[in-house]
Amino acid sequence: MFYTLGQRKGLGIGGAGEPWFVAAKDLTKNELIVVQGHDHPPLYTRSLVMNDLSFTLPERPKEGRYTCKTPLPHGGRAL
Repeated sequence: MFYTLGQRKGLGIGGAGEPWFVAAKDLTKNELIVVQGHDHPPLYTRSLVMNDLSFTLPERPKEGRYTCKTPLPHGGRAL
């Protein structure tokens, strides 16, 4: 399923009201879960798990948990 979480364009969904966004994917059921409106709760998260990262630092950081803030891609407030 070639959709990105948060994707808005190219879904083939239209109509009145706010735009539709990809909120989740269930690959086992081949389901795409979409919600209407950019403020819909399933579009937001307070955590992120990353694996197999590539670093450009001189040394690889130690493994563990890190806390950081990042801007949201659609001009939202920092997490």
